[in-house]
This record gives sequence, C-alpha cells and structure tokens, in this order.
Amino acid sequence: MLFMQGDADESNRMRTDLNHLPEPKQRELAEIVRLIRAQAEVLHIILYGSYARGDWKEAKDLKPNRWSGHASDYDILVIVETEEQARDLAFWNRLERECNRQGFSARVSLIVHDLADVNANLEEGRYFFVDVKREGRLLYGTEGFDLAEPRDLTPEEEQCIAQADFDNWFERAKEFYENYEFNYGKGKLRPAIFNLNLSCPG
Repeated sequence: MLFMQGDADESNRMRTDLNHLPEPKQRELAEIVRLIRAQAEVLHIILYGSYARGDWKEAKDLKPNRWSGHASDYDILVIVETEEQARDLAFWNRLERECNRQGFSARVSLIVHDLADVNANLEEGRYFFVDVKREGRLLYGTEGFDLAEPRDLTPEEEQCIAQADFDNWFERAKEFYENYEFNYGKGKLRPAIFNLNLSCPG
C-alpha cells in the first residue's frame, strides 16, 4: 500500500515501507495522515515506537491480571515549520481527539515539534529523536526540510547537556518522591509504590 510521501527527499534516509503491518493498520495510518494534513500545514509525519519497530501489542496480547502495561498506541511525531505552530497545544489536542473519535484499532498519540527544535536535538544526539529517525517510518515528508545528523560535540557542550538533563530529572525525581510521601501517608499504597519507583531512575 502506498502512503503519501509529499516530495520527501532520499536524504532523509528514513524508511517509508509499512510492509510489517497488516493492511488494516496501514489503511488506518493513511487515514491519520489524511486527517492531520486536512487541518494543518505540516512538514513531516513520522510513525515511531512499537508500530514502527514491529513489536506492538494489542489488548488481546496482554495478560488479564498484569501489574502494568497497556496496548500500543500509534505514536506519531508531527514536524511543523514554526515554533508558534508547535506550541498551539489546544489545536493539537483537539486534532488528537478527532483522530481518536474515528474508532481506530489503536489510540493515536501525537507529539508536535518544529523542525529547528527536532534538528537541534538530532545534532546533539538526543536519544529520543535519534531513535525516532533511526527506527521511525516516514508517513509523509516535504522536500527541502531535511532532518539533521548527530554532530561531534565539544566537551563543554557535552557537559552542558549532561548538567541540564541531570537538573531536569533530579527535579522530576523530587516531585515523584513528594507524591510517594503524600500517597503513602494516605494509605494509597499502589500509587505510592508507583511514584517511589519513578523517583529512582535506573
């Protein structure tokens, strides 16, 4: 099944085939692309995560008495041209809800970034964006708006990035621990354990 590629350039070096997915899944993804493009000017639409890798799970694949885990989403990265477009959260949340009203076999989860932000993260070798580019499937792309490659960082840049990451996650860990203490004090053991686990990143 062919997907709309716009004028996607080979220099993106992203896979575009979805042969690892059943035909109904491919049709659903084509409809998601149509819905997004009908309402927004976008540069790229990328499927990432388990449906891109081929290790997705549906509700029928999950154990009924599991402690954690859920059916896989259609994880979609939408890349737009400007920061203003990316920051219009009300619009993108509304579009995500519209996609999910269609009754697809998997929940649609949209994240939106402008091209400059994506490329800055790629150049710095940020794992999430590098993984998206390496494992993702380009569902729609526009020529002339290529995705960057990781570059060699100076020791000073590496230290700055590492410190910013540490500061961010340390603050997040403190918030999780505060939630653990609150829930434990209320006798809510399940959310207490969940937040305690999140406060101790491995």
